[in-house]
Amino acid sequence: ADTYACLHTLRHRNLVWAVAFSKLNRSVVASCDAAGLCKIWNISNGECLKTLEHDEESTVYTIAWSPSNETQLASGADDNKVRIWNTDTSECRELVGHDGWINSIA
Repeated sequence: ADTYACLHTLRHRNLVWAVAFSKLNRSVVASCDAAGLCKIWNISNGECLKTLEHDEESTVYTIAWSPSNETQLASGADDNKVRIWNTDTSECRELVGHDGWINSIA
């Protein structure tokens, strides 16, 4: 039987809503939380490499890596916005016009 051991526990201060593994950069994973934060983690050592901040009052429900650009991460929150982040520079573009919370990105 296969057995697996926990490599790292990646911590947020609030409830984590989603985790996304990058298919293009297998050394990182992203997570998002109820405090409006998206974090990018080094899988090998568990270090938080970067924190991307939505508004403090936002809950980030969903994240997804771009299938064609390893530095692009999309996030969706209860402020009715999708954000497209450049994970190298932390710059983002906001896609507005949704009528409700963004709870899924594929």
